[in-house]
Amino acid sequence: MITLRDYQERLIEQAQGAFASNIRRVLIQLPTGGGKGRILPRLARLRAETGRRVLIVAHRAELIDQISAALDDEGLMYGRIQPGHPRMDFPVQVGMVQTVSRRLKTLRDFDDIMVDEAHHMPAGQYTSMLRAWPDAALTGLTATPIRTDGAGLGDYFDQMFCGPTTDELIRRGYLAGFDYYMPSRQLDLSGVGKSMGDYQRDAAMRAMTKARIVGDAVAHYRQYLNGRPAIVFCMGVKHTHEVAAMFCEAGIKAAGVDGRMEMSLRRERLAGLASGDLQVVTAADVISEGVDIPAVAGAILLRPTVSTSLYLQQVGRALRLKPDGSRAIILDHVGNAQRHGIPTDPRLWSLDAEQQNGKSQNVVTCRLCHRVFHEGTARKIAGAECRRSPCAILKPEPKVTEEKSPDVVKGTLEAVEDRWAWAKGIDPYLAQGPELTALLAHAGADKERLEMVARARGYKAAWVRHRLRAAGADIPMNRWEKQQAAKQTAQQEAQA
Repeated sequence: MITLRDYQERLIEQAQGAFASNIRRVLIQLPTGGGKGRILPRLARLRAETGRRVLIVAHRAELIDQISAALDDEGLMYGRIQPGHPRMDFPVQVGMVQTVSRRLKTLRDFDDIMVDEAHHMPAGQYTSMLRAWPDAALTGLTATPIRTDGAGLGDYFDQMFCGPTTDELIRRGYLAGFDYYMPSRQLDLSGVGKSMGDYQRDAAMRAMTKARIVGDAVAHYRQYLNGRPAIVFCMGVKHTHEVAAMFCEAGIKAAGVDGRMEMSLRRERLAGLASGDLQVVTAADVISEGVDIPAVAGAILLRPTVSTSLYLQQVGRALRLKPDGSRAIILDHVGNAQRHGIPTDPRLWSLDAEQQNGKSQNVVTCRLCHRVFHEGTARKIAGAECRRSPCAILKPEPKVTEEKSPDVVKGTLEAVEDRWAWAKGIDPYLAQGPELTALLAHAGADKERLEMVARARGYKAAWVRHRLRAAGADIPMNRWEKQQAAKQTAQQEAQA
């Protein structure tokens, strides 16, 4: 039996406590690389030991293989719902949701249903499965508890338990630190339409398949990764193999993987990253989530997305610990950090709807020096460091009404600053008591830091002014404050 980490055990205890309190639908959130795959088999064992029949489902064959391997490590006997695996007498069964949904009438009832990558729950196959066993307890596991369109998962789950943040997992040594690079000039995707909560593939693909964009990806791979294994996330099957061909032409060992390939070939190519047979694997959605590839040193983003979930799943591929202890490299050629922030930015997860997660994190670029900054600190940092004054901070370009292919990326990639580094790992959304006191101490009398805290916690602007005045800053009163002061003075005079 595997020894679990403290936070994994805590999440299991929380889920078990919820079930004991007659809460029937529980969601567990843990960042990519945090070890969801170890929580699921332990929880399955605990539920099965009480005489319950447990069904574990996922939407991809690779995920089913990983779940099966984890169940083997747990020493748990189980059956697989697929041809050639007839052992349906075991209390734990594992299967792809597509297969399960086709066999609903032939399967025995289950007391527990466990769903890996549970953000896919809105798909119809999951819905039909839940209708087949309406009394079953439901457990979901995901790194990103939001739908593609930003809606929450409250229709499927009653309570959610969140594990440590990505930043905390890095600080505790469970995930690799990273360096994040983004173009100093962003692609204009304002003319690319959206469908099903993300960019239309055909239009965005036309924007991304220009040779100069791919050429930049090759050049920056050499500059920042230089032969180390990396995954390139592309727009689709055609784009995947075109990008792989461009890397090969440049003398870099590369191959593409897509969902139409035989499973054995996909596994062979992914294994090639660990063995050194391949330096780069290109893919669209096939390895965005759930696939453990510890050898990956970098993620190269050539697919723009408005989905926070997809973005975090992709960058998370590179954050697993490396054998040599090196930092991960993320090369974001399409400015996804501008829409979603960097992986360690604090995020407030909710079952109701996506809150701060999918909103633009306002990563902006100096028009003169072309450095990339978070808008919260851009004017202070850029203004101080840019030698060409004044330093003009770009706002997002105005949207165009006609669809057109965006300009290609030019220039070099620049490091994106971590705007929350000063918080020293304290989550501004969840901090309470001593943690909140420490957070405010770290913010001090810095107006921009206090404004960041106020936005995260929903405080009004008056709170920032109050904190600054308490620290001795000369902050003039606004009109409302003057009116309140005048009323208070009048009341005091009347009482006198």
